[in-house]
Amino acid sequence: MSNPVPDARRASPGIAWKERRTAPRHAAVWVRVGGRWRRGRIIEWVRQIDRDGWDCVIMADEPVSGPPWQGRYAFDPRSIRARDTDQPPADLAGAE
Repeated sequence: MSNPVPDARRASPGIAWKERRTAPRHAAVWVRVGGRWRRGRIIEWVRQIDRDGWDCVIMADEPVSGPPWQGRYAFDPRSIRARDTDQPPADLAGAE
């Protein structure tokens, strides 16, 4: 049996002069937060010069219900996915 999709992991702010920033190419995304898929929009990609991987700054693209979830996340393609339709992605263990 496959593992469920993990929630997106928050990233801490970096040191500005040690970061490279770039605008997104595909801004609309689905973000897995609290076990649910949320609509968001990447407003910026951030990479710390001295470490691997990218972070992305995400704004909510829907009215926020519950605790605020938007912010900076470590990019993981399992929990942050391009949003091409209004249907949330199917989890590895089945559709939500």
